Amino acid sequence: ETTFNRAIPSAKDGLIVVYRRILYDMLNQGYTYNQNTRKSAKVVGEILGTYHPHGDTSVYNAMVTLSEPWTNNYPVITGQGNWGNELGDSAAAYRYTECKLSKFFCDIVEEISPNFVNYLPNFDGEDKEVEYIPFKIPYILINGTYGIAESYIASFPCHNLSDVVDICIKYINNKSIANEDLVEGFLPDFPNYGIITNKSEIINAYKHGTKANIKMKATIELDRENKKIYIRDLPYGMTLNNITQVLIKKTAEKHAVLSKILNVVKIDPTPIRNGEEHMEFEVLFDKNSNMLEIVRDFEKFCTTKTLPLNFILNYGNANVNNCTIKDIIKNWYKILYITKHRKYGYY
Repeated sequence: ETTFNRAIPSAKDGLIVVYRRILYDMLNQGYTYNQNTRKSAKVVGEILGTYHPHGDTSVYNAMVTLSEPWTNNYPVITGQGNWGNELGDSAAAYRYTECKLSKFFCDIVEEISPNFVNYLPNFDGEDKEVEYIPFKIPYILINGTYGIAESYIASFPCHNLSDVVDICIKYINNKSIANEDLVEGFLPDFPNYGIITNKSEIINAYKHGTKANIKMKATIELDRENKKIYIRDLPYGMTLNNITQVLIKKTAEKHAVLSKILNVVKIDPTPIRNGEEHMEFEVLFDKNSNMLEIVRDFEKFCTTKTLPLNFILNYGNANVNNCTIKDIIKNWYKILYITKHRKYGYY
């Protein structure tokens, strides 16, 4: 097993190896959405003992990541207990939590059987594990992924499910379609509703398969009458704890403006906009300070973020290549076609 397998998603299913092993084990054991949750410690132990002997922390952290609605548009694990939150608080230890596969995962995964998909020997040769998980839609485009392996960085953003389905249909109806035509109107869609400020650069990268950076910022609103500042949503991957740490640092440095901020607090209950929950925060500050200066520096230092955009897939045997959106869909469709062909031929 190489570093590439652990960090760079496979071209066949868009998963890194630890994600695949977690999902396959839970599916194989029957820990599905319509069953009772299972102790996370039990699931971690099974995965370590049968598939992934690389430490309980790596397995449980991966499980937590797959369960986070602020990291995934559609989480594939449903957690019970303290699984962390969007403020940056970490999950409780696995002996305190329980989990099962989400309905979304069970809806998008094809039936898995040695007759339909390829299997590999596990690490000690006493069992077998799937080489890939066949999905009904390209999973990597929906929830994205991020990984670093030696000199390679794989960074795939999240996308809206309807948009992903639309471009899959476009490809199926015309497999010779050019990538730039396929991705027309297709852009990232993150769960935290942060604002992308360089859409033209992202459009160009999607069309031509080039590297780029996604620049994001929070929505900041001023209530001049009541002299209040509100943050509506955050860039992808940013938490309240991240903001707080920056403010602590700037206050220690006696920053002329940011040292006037007293605190940032979450507004409860979580507001509902357009039928969806949105994070909102209020910035508490010295009322004698200049609101416009605070907003300017707060946005500059605390609520902007840059995410790399780098489509790299692992084609096996350390064969790591750049790809386009069309390549991702083409690889997904090939696996789906082979799986269904073997399934119907078997029955």
